[in-house]
Amino acid sequence: AASARKLGAVAASAFGAGFGGAVWALVAKADAEKFLGQWKDTYEKEFPQVADHASFFLTRLGIPATEFPRVESSFV
Repeated sequence: AASARKLGAVAASAFGAGFGGAVWALVAKADAEKFLGQWKDTYEKEFPQVADHASFFLTRLGIPATEFPRVESSFV
């Protein structure tokens, strides 16, 4: 996550460390491809012994957690 922030990510966080962990980073869509390449290169230089097992990919934002109003049914 720290390296993502150094490369310009607006936000980044690690999660799921029980099975090796993962990190997400938030960047502008226009910068995503370039950022991903730089982030991958940085990781491979810092962790060459495990770089072959790492995966890097782009995804888009999803909707945030949303509360839907409860609808009472008259069909009981």
